[in-house]
Amino acid sequence: MMLRKFLFIAVMAAGMSAYAQQQDHTQPGTPMPAMRLGTVDTQSADFCRKHPDLVTAAHTRIYTGDDFMNKSPLLVMIFNPNCSHCEDQAERIMKRIDMFRRSKLVMITDTTNNVYLPHFIQAFGLDKHKDVVTVGADLNGFIKEAYLYQALPQICIYDKDRKLVRNFAGGAAMDSLAQYIR
Repeated sequence: MMLRKFLFIAVMAAGMSAYAQQQDHTQPGTPMPAMRLGTVDTQSADFCRKHPDLVTAAHTRIYTGDDFMNKSPLLVMIFNPNCSHCEDQAERIMKRIDMFRRSKLVMITDTTNNVYLPHFIQAFGLDKHKDVVTVGADLNGFIKEAYLYQALPQICIYDKDRKLVRNFAGGAAMDSLAQYIR
C-alpha cells in the first residue's frame, strides 16, 4: 500500500515537471522565459574576428532576467546583426530612443553572432544609450523558448510582472510599440 502511494506521488511529480518544462512562452499572459544575456565589449571587435572560437571570452557582463526586473515594461528584440530588417528596426529605435526611457529594451541574438555584435552596436550608437538598451547574446536558450520562428526581428513585450503582452514578428512601427511602453 505504501509503495502504491509512493509510485502515485512519483508519477504525479514527474507529470507536473514535464508539463512545467513544456510551457509555451510565445502566448500572451505567459511568463518570460529564463534569460541569461552576455554582453560584448564594443572594443573587442578585432578580438572576436581573430578568435571566433573564443568569443565567449569577450563577454564583459552577464545579465539575468532579474537584472531587468523593475516596475516598467520590458521589450526584448530577438535579432540577427546581419539581418537588414533588424538593422532597419534598430535605426527606427535609435531615432526615437527617448520613447524607451521609462522602460527597458533588451536586444538579444544567438552566440554565433558575437563576432558581429561590436560593429552592430557601434553602427547604431547603441553603446551611447546603455541606460536604456542592453545588447548581448543568449547564453541559456531564451530565443528557443520565446521565438515564434516567423520572421526577424521579433519584439516581445512584457509587462511589469514579466508576463508576455504582445509579440511582433518582422519588426514593428514605433507607434505600435509606443502604446505598450507608456
